[in-house]
Amino acid sequence: MVVFKRPNSPNWYCRYYVRQEAKYYQKSLRTTSKIVAHEKAKEIYKEITSLISRDEKVFSLTWAEAIDNYREMEFERFMGGVISEEWYKKKISYLKNTWVRYVGADTPVNQTSDEDGREFYRQRSLHLARKNTLRIELTLIRAIYSDYLVPKGYCLRVIRFPKVILKKQDKSRRVDTFTDEEWGVVYTNMRRWVEWDEVGHYRNAQTKYGKSENKVKELNEYQRQIEWCRRNVLREFILISANLGTRPVSELLNIRRKDVNITKTLFKNRYGDGQDVWKMTCDVFIDSRKTGHRNVNGIAGLYFQRLFDFYESQGVKLEDEDFVFLDLEGRRKGKQLDKYVLNRLFRELMYYCKLDRIHFTPYHLRHFYITTRLMNGVDIVLLSENAGNSPKVIFDTYAHIRTKLATQELNKYRRRGSADELGVEF
Repeated sequence: MVVFKRPNSPNWYCRYYVRQEAKYYQKSLRTTSKIVAHEKAKEIYKEITSLISRDEKVFSLTWAEAIDNYREMEFERFMGGVISEEWYKKKISYLKNTWVRYVGADTPVNQTSDEDGREFYRQRSLHLARKNTLRIELTLIRAIYSDYLVPKGYCLRVIRFPKVILKKQDKSRRVDTFTDEEWGVVYTNMRRWVEWDEVGHYRNAQTKYGKSENKVKELNEYQRQIEWCRRNVLREFILISANLGTRPVSELLNIRRKDVNITKTLFKNRYGDGQDVWKMTCDVFIDSRKTGHRNVNGIAGLYFQRLFDFYESQGVKLEDEDFVFLDLEGRRKGKQLDKYVLNRLFRELMYYCKLDRIHFTPYHLRHFYITTRLMNGVDIVLLSENAGNSPKVIFDTYAHIRTKLATQELNKYRRRGSADELGVEF
């Protein structure tokens, strides 16, 4: 360890050559006293030699740098067929958008402690509705430690989190979804939300735009046109999703024009008034990596047709191989609607509707579909086939719905058939 002074500075500095990494460690001691400088240099010397003795890196990465390097490593695994593209993107997206926001992008990875892990666990436990989701998140964080940081020597060991204990009620617990009243608010407000004059000239940032001090983004007329088109596409996406129950991002967003078949179907006595009703139904072919191929049926043909008509009004005619949900303007013109744009617009719509009881996401549309069908007495086998789940999963996941239905059925008021009828009175 060398202690020295620079010609243009009154403070003392220290410098140490780390042979294992072939770099000089240099730091200002922030003192003009030679005696104090020597004492501070000794403490730094002890810290450095302690790191070296544990085979830990002296020059650690920040979390932003670590995730960039980890992304390159995972991309090679994806190209080699070791992991799927969807899983590769989910891992990196979660680390950048959730974990790094908590620990800080500029924080060195070897300065994240077990105490940070316990506090992160506590905060996420309060935020998440399901403990199983928390367990998956902690697995993703441990992966970057065990796959990259520890083998490369940037950290001595994997950070420790409290153990996630899943009870039976946690496994069958389902996040809340829209009530009938809240769905009515969304349905009504979307009509106004897609109008041109509702697209403002400014947009509050969900995250910062460009520089850290930027909190509001100003939109020119072309950018407003992009937003207006996206809002109209999102409206039909929401209505279709709520009437088909498909997984919004992994399934519905990936369907193509050839996968959608619209027909007109006669429903006998649909509303119980003796009248027959014609409805625009649709059969949608779903190619799901999770559940394989299946056909989904629902009364969403009108929304598909309205979306296709909107595209034609903007001068776009879909071919068989085109994605159904597109960006019509901007640098992604003609390409699939980006899932991050979808989530951002959905958040803005919820803010516009003033729905903040829970953190609503597009996936709640699927929960709403399954919940309403169960409450209306739809056969659970048919429902499981349409939703792409087994009947057991439906039973376990939506157990609270079955309990509610059982309560209603068991407590119905029934008239006696005769005055002589005996038994329990309902």
